[in-house]
Amino acid sequence: MRSLIRRCLNQKKYIVISMTIFFVMGLIFSFFQYDTFSENLLPYFNNLFYFKSTENLSMYQLYVVESIVVIVICTYLSTSYLGFVGLGSVLFLKGIQLGISIQYIFLTESFGFVMFLIMLAEIIIECLYFVPIYMNIHLSLYVMYTTFCIEQTISGKNLFNYLLNILIASLVVFMLTLAFRIYVIPLI
Repeated sequence: MRSLIRRCLNQKKYIVISMTIFFVMGLIFSFFQYDTFSENLLPYFNNLFYFKSTENLSMYQLYVVESIVVIVICTYLSTSYLGFVGLGSVLFLKGIQLGISIQYIFLTESFGFVMFLIMLAEIIIECLYFVPIYMNIHLSLYVMYTTFCIEQTISGKNLFNYLLNILIASLVVFMLTLAFRIYVIPLI
């Protein structure tokens, strides 16, 4: 176990591969289970893309609240021993949300080339959330490694500095996605 965690910390490609697997599993799950989702859950997952101008204000407020909750949960999980498992489930849910939103847009909206480009840009921007989640997973593995494998204490200054870096990266990604939603999408 010790060598596996150390290998994941040294060769970061294992973290990226596991993140991609969780995300792709969420996408595949959403495509197969779209018809069987509960009517209470579908509105939450459908609202990743906001193309209706009459509903934009309430949807932006919902997006801000959802994003802040995800940032707080990911930051909290990054300091726990098994936070990488919870962060994997966050990635799984992001995959489900993206897959259901894509299906919802294909089924309800008129689809053209401009809509395809806007959706592609939104998908790329949503995938930027990989960066702070990657940082959170790395910190969670480091906390577990230092606590259980080499049995030393973590420097509070280094932990706080790394958490601030994660929060800054999360807020930058959040501001990019919000700016895209406010300034680019209403032009459609």
